[in-house]
Amino acid sequence: MNALEQVAFGWQCLLGAVRACRRPRIWGPWLLLFALQAVGILACWWSAHPLVSWFAAPLLRALEGDASLRYPELFRRLPGLARDAGLLTGVLVLPVMAGVSARLFERQFRGLPDGSAAAWSEGMSRAGALLIAALPVSAATLGLQAMLHALPLVRLSGLARSFAPPASDAALLFVRIACAFAPALVVLGHRSGPRALAGLPATWGNGFLPAAVAMLLLVPAAGLASASVAAASTAIERGMPELVAAAVLLRAATGAILGMLASGAITLAWLGGVGAGTEES
Repeated sequence: MNALEQVAFGWQCLLGAVRACRRPRIWGPWLLLFALQAVGILACWWSAHPLVSWFAAPLLRALEGDASLRYPELFRRLPGLARDAGLLTGVLVLPVMAGVSARLFERQFRGLPDGSAAAWSEGMSRAGALLIAALPVSAATLGLQAMLHALPLVRLSGLARSFAPPASDAALLFVRIACAFAPALVVLGHRSGPRALAGLPATWGNGFLPAAVAMLLLVPAAGLASASVAAASTAIERGMPELVAAAVLLRAATGAILGMLASGAITLAWLGGVGAGTEES
């Protein structure tokens, strides 16, 4: 395919993913991912409640100090806490859910009978390989976040400091695109984690541009979700800090939906020819 055909292919793959997501059986991995993130957000939100205070309060105190337990200071810190918690689920849970999702989408696109139980069993059994295949994205995620956390300790101009977060997001997006087919290589290509990593370059010829198109089309929605958190933060001074928690939950839900759409688009691209170019001799 030439470049224009790859751009059109990426767009068609995303549309195919949107249509496939009308089937609830596709939602399972992403509902679980959102549920795990929501539990962490709600535990922080209700950290004073007796049901969760026995573990949430000491954890918040250890991470953010005593000030984080005061109302409404907790809500000022909640977006950052949720983002850091999302890093953990992104590194430890997301790769496995992406593997399960790849198999579910593959069965949907091929018109095969529902095999949700088998897809979940396969994903769990291949968890180690999926986590290894996701190492470049995990390392980039943790490394870039550590860099952002270290910015206050470094002398930088105001312009450089303001430019760092979007530059970090752009770099992480590039790594995600480059490694987009890792779950497919493991689950659909039946490769081990190291072999999946070694096979990633073979996906770039016909797969990098379609993956980039599909993922870039999802960026505005992610940006709006993040902007809603920033806008809700102004409600703290107006006496409505709980709006921040609602916005953070919305951001997590949006991330899960966009992850599902990206997974579907990448799986369809794999079935549409990218996978054939990665076959081992």
